[in-house]
Amino acid sequence: GRLEILERNREQAFVPTKSTVFQNHFGTAPCMMMEQNGKLLFSLPGVPYEVKPLIKDQIVPYLKDKFSLNYISTRIVSVVGIPESILADTIEDWELALPENLTLSYLPVGTRVKLRLTATGKDAVILQQELEEEIQKLLPLIKDNVIATSEDKIEKILAEILTERKLTISTAESCTGGELAKMITSISGSSKYYFGGIVAYATEKKIEILKVRKEMVDEFTVVSEQVASEMAEGCQQLFGTDISLSTTGVAGPGKGEDGKDVGTVFYTIRIGEKEMTSKLYMPHLERLDFMNFVSQKIIQDLVGILINN
Repeated sequence: GRLEILERNREQAFVPTKSTVFQNHFGTAPCMMMEQNGKLLFSLPGVPYEVKPLIKDQIVPYLKDKFSLNYISTRIVSVVGIPESILADTIEDWELALPENLTLSYLPVGTRVKLRLTATGKDAVILQQELEEEIQKLLPLIKDNVIATSEDKIEKILAEILTERKLTISTAESCTGGELAKMITSISGSSKYYFGGIVAYATEKKIEILKVRKEMVDEFTVVSEQVASEMAEGCQQLFGTDISLSTTGVAGPGKGEDGKDVGTVFYTIRIGEKEMTSKLYMPHLERLDFMNFVSQKIIQDLVGILINN
């Protein structure tokens, strides 16, 4: 009956004499805190809708006030076109002069290096000011190699540039197997600037769809600078874009039909009537790693070109 329920509630309200009680506004079981040897022990009710507000509204504020935890803030600077060892030498004096509460980490990502600057302290606003001051000292030292001062992925950086400049892009892939298209379209809203792509794996489809000349294939082989160039041009004409990207190579593990070594790739970046074709050789990479690395490198190169022009 009613008296039995009230009696049980009364017993439930008993707490140890040396405990600190946090009031439970949504139930009868209190939250108790006991301290011994500098350690805190919390006894919480088991019902989720009771314990969540206790933690959020009472326990967390109590712990923050008692222990005065430090804030941690970070900034990222993405750098390309300079080896990590040379980068370290270039910014050594700046790094050595950093305040004690700031630390620098080198984070290689593909062919990029992310410089992560971390600050710790009691005031979040002051930390942001300190980070900004140090970033402004750093940027002039590596101004020709910086592609971003945020933590965004390279494809997100590309998306922002293409959107801002109202540029369009398309892809013609062979050895990357659609990885370029996948990276570009992983960004929400990419349909505004990405018109489409072709994965022309078979040589005859490069000739048929992308209008690569057969005599170029016969003379230079399908894995060549000349074929990469014609793939990009054909792709640009097919989709009517400002920019086109192309890849042709051997991802492995077996050699290509023309005997080219595994890990060989030619890629072209075509912007308007101008283009740049490059060669990479990475026999040590597994097939999927190869596809991802090459795609990252191409987008990174394109971002660098667009930023500097």
